Amino acid sequence: MALRRAGLSDGSAPVKGRSANALNMADSIICAIDSALAWQKRSDAAELAVIYQTHEKELALEKSNTRAATYRLIAVGALLLLLMTGYILWRVSRDNRMLAEKNRMLYEQIKQREEAETKERERQQLQPTETLTQNQQLYNRLCELMQDPDVFCNAEVNHETLARLVVTNYKYVYDALRECANTTPSDFINQYRIRHAAQLLATTDDPIGHIAEQCGFTHRSTFIRLFRERYSMTPTDYRNAAKE
Repeated sequence: MALRRAGLSDGSAPVKGRSANALNMADSIICAIDSALAWQKRSDAAELAVIYQTHEKELALEKSNTRAATYRLIAVGALLLLLMTGYILWRVSRDNRMLAEKNRMLYEQIKQREEAETKERERQQLQPTETLTQNQQLYNRLCELMQDPDVFCNAEVNHETLARLVVTNYKYVYDALRECANTTPSDFINQYRIRHAAQLLATTDDPIGHIAEQCGFTHRSTFIRLFRERYSMTPTDYRNAAKE
C-alpha cells in the first residue's frame, strides 16, 4: 500500500509538469498569434498609410497638373487675345491710314473742281453782256449776289428771296439756274452754304454744329447729309484732310 501510494504520488508530478508546459506553450502560441496579429495590423496600417500617401500624392499631382493646364490655357488665351487685339489695332490703323489718304486725294480733287467752277463763273461774268442770253445774264447776277455770305447764310433765304433780290419772279430764276447750272434754287443756295462751311471747317476749330448754324442750316443732320452728297466725305473727314 505504501509503495502504491508512493507510485501514485510519483506518477502525478510528471502529469502536472506536462500540463504546465502545455499551458505555457499555449500562452506562447497566443502571444505569438497576438504579436502576429499586432504586426499584421501595423503592417496593414503602414500599407494603408502608404496607399493614402500615394493617393494624396496622386491627387496633389493631379491638382498640380490641372492647375498647370489651366494656367497654360489662360496663357494661350491671353496670348491669342493679345494677338487678336494687335491684329485689330493694326487693321484699324491701316484702314485709317488708307481712309486718310483717300480723303486727302479726294480733298485735292474737290479743290481742283471748285477752282475750275470758280474760273468758269469768272469767265462767264467777263463776257460782254450783249452776247449773253437773258438767262445767262440773270445767272451772272445770281452768282454775284451769292458772293455775300450774309445772303446764303440766312436760314430764311429761299427761291422767293432770290427772285426778290434780283428783282424778278421765281420762274425766271428757276429757268436761269436750270439752263446755266442744271440745278434748282434750293440746291443753288445749299451749294454756296456747303462751300462756305467747308472753308470754315478748313480754317477754324469751331464745332460742326455751330458751323452748320452759321451757314444757314437749321438741322445738323441735314447739313451732314448734304455735305456728304457734295464732297463724298463727312465734315469731320474733310476737316482732317484739309488740316493735313
